[in-house]
Formats: sequence, structure tokens, C-alpha cells
Amino acid sequence: MTRQRFSAEFKREAVQMLEQGDKPVTQSALELGIARNRLYKWRDALVSEGEHAFGGSGRRMPQQQGLAQLRRDLARFQEENAILKKRRQGQFPLNYLRPLCSFVRRPGSRGKAARRRGQRRYRR
Repeated sequence: MTRQRFSAEFKREAVQMLEQGDKPVTQSALELGIARNRLYKWRDALVSEGEHAFGGSGRRMPQQQGLAQLRRDLARFQEENAILKKRRQGQFPLNYLRPLCSFVRRPGSRGKAARRRGQRRYRR
């Protein structure tokens, strides 16, 4: 079953029908083919948000998407920074940080590629 989508104009007209009060809400909802509580939700949204109600399909504009991504990155970096500060104070062992911070490596570690080539893992 696919999700029903209604245009902003349809929602405004439905709310207008509700506010006129010519028919009971249940009858209006049946005629429109929607649930009664949906009419009430649309009315509340129109009252609270005014003209900005029923703005779109829920997708953000590219500028808003970029801003949201920057906020997520900032939160992640702040968390990693707090963990590293605690590590500096000696509260966490190094192997505890490995899954949390992708950039934390042992000093002198050359990684998997060096091991595959047969080179030493640690500097001497």
C-alpha cells in the first residue's frame, strides 16, 4: 500500500470545510477519503504555522542539507575531541579509542599495507 500524498491546496480546502462547520467532521472526512484525525492535525498545523504550513514533501533545500551535515560533523568532532582529552589524561587505554576515532593509531604504526609488503610494523 502506498502512502497518500495531498497537496497544500487540498489540505487548506479541507481545513476550510472543517471550519465552516456545515457538516459533521466525520462525514467531511469520509467524503474526502481521509481519516478524521488528519483533518484536526492539518487544522492545528495551519493555526500554528500559518502560511508556512504544508511547505513541501519533507526534503530539505541544499543549503539546509549542508548546514545539517556541518552540525553533525561538529558534534562528532566535539565528541572525538572530548575522548582524546580524556585519553591524554590517562582515563582510557589506547585500544578503547580505536573503534571510536578512525584517526587514532599507535605511534610508529605503518598499517596493513606495510605488513603485507613484509616491512616492520614498528620503527626501531
